[in-house]
Amino acid sequence: MTLPSCLPPRARHHLKHSVSQLGPLLLSMTLLLIGCTVFVEPVTSTPEPPQGISEDHPTPLSLATSVPPEPHTPIPLAPHTATVTPQSQPTAISSPAPTDTPAAEPPPAIARDWGLVYLQDGTIYRADYWGNDARPVAEIGLASMVTLWQQQLAYDDLSALCILDLDQGNVQKESVLSADPTSSFHFLWASDGRALIYALSREDSQAPTFGRSTDIGRVNISDGQFKPLLTLHDRPGSALLSFDGPMEEFFLVPQGGDPSFTEVWQYDALTGSKKATLEVEGDGAGIASPDGYRLLTTAFDDQTDNSQIHIYDLSDVSTSAPALFTHAPNTHGTGHVWAPDSTKVAFLLRDGRSYWDNVTRGLGIWVLDTTTLTARQIADEDQLGSGPVGWTPDREWIVCFHADPEGGSYYYALRPDGTDRHLMTLGPQVRLVGWVSAAPRLQPTGVETPRPQPALTDIEELFRQALSDPSLLPEGATAFLSLPEIISMDDGQATAYLSSILTQAGWEFSVAVQGISLKRPASDLAVLKLPPNHIYLFWPGGWQRVSVGDLIEDARLINDELGIIFAHVGASSINPAFMLLRRQPAGGWESLWSPSGQREWFCTDGSISFVGEGLSQLRLVGSSFALDAGKDEVFSECHACPHRTLVGTWERLGNEYVRRSSLPPDAPRAERLWEMTEPSPYASLYEFIRRLRVGDQDNARLLAANDVVIEQALEHGLADVSIHLLVDSVEGQTIVFFAGDPAHHLVAEMLEHGGQWQVLSIAEVP
Repeated sequence: MTLPSCLPPRARHHLKHSVSQLGPLLLSMTLLLIGCTVFVEPVTSTPEPPQGISEDHPTPLSLATSVPPEPHTPIPLAPHTATVTPQSQPTAISSPAPTDTPAAEPPPAIARDWGLVYLQDGTIYRADYWGNDARPVAEIGLASMVTLWQQQLAYDDLSALCILDLDQGNVQKESVLSADPTSSFHFLWASDGRALIYALSREDSQAPTFGRSTDIGRVNISDGQFKPLLTLHDRPGSALLSFDGPMEEFFLVPQGGDPSFTEVWQYDALTGSKKATLEVEGDGAGIASPDGYRLLTTAFDDQTDNSQIHIYDLSDVSTSAPALFTHAPNTHGTGHVWAPDSTKVAFLLRDGRSYWDNVTRGLGIWVLDTTTLTARQIADEDQLGSGPVGWTPDREWIVCFHADPEGGSYYYALRPDGTDRHLMTLGPQVRLVGWVSAAPRLQPTGVETPRPQPALTDIEELFRQALSDPSLLPEGATAFLSLPEIISMDDGQATAYLSSILTQAGWEFSVAVQGISLKRPASDLAVLKLPPNHIYLFWPGGWQRVSVGDLIEDARLINDELGIIFAHVGASSINPAFMLLRRQPAGGWESLWSPSGQREWFCTDGSISFVGEGLSQLRLVGSSFALDAGKDEVFSECHACPHRTLVGTWERLGNEYVRRSSLPPDAPRAERLWEMTEPSPYASLYEFIRRLRVGDQDNARLLAANDVVIEQALEHGLADVSIHLLVDSVEGQTIVFFAGDPAHHLVAEMLEHGGQWQVLSIAEVP
């Protein structure tokens, strides 16, 4: 059964969205690539909204209901080992009231049965109803997602799905995460708390469009059973909406490279079989109500030129149409947060027709009654980073965040009718998770089998002591590498064995990100990465720390020179690196060369490999992700978008490496990039339009199959640098893209000629 279709073309406003987000997106990409966390940092200038508020996204994260990021916003990965720290004595946490905030009476001193749970600087705190008298429960570090069900808090520590019992302080784990560090992971509690549904987005070489697929599975809390259910092929992600435990069914939104969506899929949570497809209209991921059977989406109505809120009834697929609330002209809502009884929604109203429009200020916090479809303003807020964060479980208060560009950001609570506004003592860096009952409701069931405890060897004892004194790690590794049985093992076997010994000693990590990585380029030399992210060289009688990285991919020793290819785990990808070292006569190693400062060293999302048998050449393969900006950017190249592939050969000259090139040293950057670009239909279309935009029609003609193509491109305004382009699909020789107005849908046909691709035609999509 499906809802009748009443949908405009998919993603008609994605291009305007990408235009409005261009500056912030490039900045956020830069931060993500260096491993920035998703948690809110202390405000220093213009405040970042806490998780739960989004300035630019139509469906932001809501309190205790996590929605995965869009494909172009990958989840950051960074080394981390969760350390559970139960406290016998509560530790009071007091965040001073921000300066220049409005005067307010203290919150009502009423004894309540609920306590606030929040995350601050990687630590989970449990406090009273208002967030006061907090005590730390556990350190969870750089968790990419945190969600709560009664006294159980689920999070990921990059190697496992962790279940933290807030009453006991103990953590139990189920290892369901991929060893691929570019994967992203999110999950959703069943309504009865007996299981979780998870979605794991991973690289997939068989996915032709996005290069990624998403695995869906479940984890039973009682026995820790992990069960894969299905794979969404060539889908870079999915937004899990709701999971009805007693009915054993769940809803999700399949995600592509476009923030707009037209369908919600319903699945059987035991078998993974698809039960229904619901036709919907929305942007972003959609937000399910707490009862799991109402879906809020936002959309733009072309006929009225107004933004709308759509509310679908997921419990009755025969419903003919969603309930609609239309915003006033030139306004739209963001930061929607459902009330616990699923009857009301709080949101921040902003100027602009939608999130892709020219958004400059907030227009207050509003509450929508989903029964009467009427809304009223409850607070004045003009900052884009402000908005509602969540409702208290008794529905008596709405917690909001006020963003102050001068540094006086703060949380406050007010009634749903706008009265009784009270400041909270939580600092702006806090991330609210939810409220839990003061009385335990669920006994911990355990999802981890007890680890056997054999008698520790001397090496295991060293590693155990290194938990509190990391300086002992190299000493333990030296002893390990000298064991006769290790010398006879290959690197893979030795890595697994060392990981096992460290685990026995109490270390917890992901092999791909925080664990062990070993390469032995010679019988008397080992390159070893130890936690958290240090790379060491070991040789008979000595060791030396030489760099920081997350993976060792290759190592080659030629005489007394050593080349190491390693990698840094960034926001959503592995970024390879290289260093060249030389052995010193007196012992130890000196660094000869690294690519620091090399502007043509492109290997993001790619690889580095040795060419031939020695150290004379390196081959780099990388993508154009976040490469161009300003007038040089033709198409928006988000992480889930198509990219150009850049290939370069670097040759050694003395103690340095330089890229092999037939161009003069002063050649323009665009020409040097084109020299490195691997031929493809998309790359040629990109370069063809770029040349037109800089007024180089003669060279653009070299990428055109005929003169008519130039006229077609000019007719459609593709030479206008103010028109931003976004690829919708690439299928073989056909590229469909948006040009300026999302209604301006163009298709380019490409033709291969002489080993290069040329533009055969450009026309409007019928």
